[in-house]
Amino acid sequence: MTQSPDDLPVVVPAAAEAPNPEALALAAVGAVARRDSASAVALAQRLLGSERETLAAVETLAGIVLFGIPRRTLAPGTRIAPVFEVPPDQDASEWQRAVDSATTLLTSIAADNAVLTGMTVRAMSNHALDVLVVLVKAAAARIETFVGLDGDTVDAYYASQR
Repeated sequence: MTQSPDDLPVVVPAAAEAPNPEALALAAVGAVARRDSASAVALAQRLLGSERETLAAVETLAGIVLFGIPRRTLAPGTRIAPVFEVPPDQDASEWQRAVDSATTLLTSIAADNAVLTGMTVRAMSNHALDVLVVLVKAAAARIETFVGLDGDTVDAYYASQR
């Protein structure tokens, strides 16, 4: 017995969900790793939609940059070293402000200082995109370190098997 098209159930496709901020942050890191700066900046801009999205992205990026640094273990007054050098082709004062804000933000997250984290996030509102781009580039550089180390260890393994 065949069914007429009118008897078949109607399937309504679900509305496409917007990617979550963690996925967008990781996509921005991937764009930097692929040397696609325009996409990295565009993805970072999408993370500025709401404070919740921005904070989720910051947490994701900080988790990459701070990997291996236990939270709540920083001595009072300790500051994490700057996470990114100012690119030579950029306005030094603008980038330095973003680098300083990103460094303060990472320090406050590593110290688990919610008050300082909140103050830093509110203070970066005028240059939030620059701060996110700094964090994205720092996360990409951190991952690149592990990729390079993995390559070195695999090369050493194969050399030892000869």
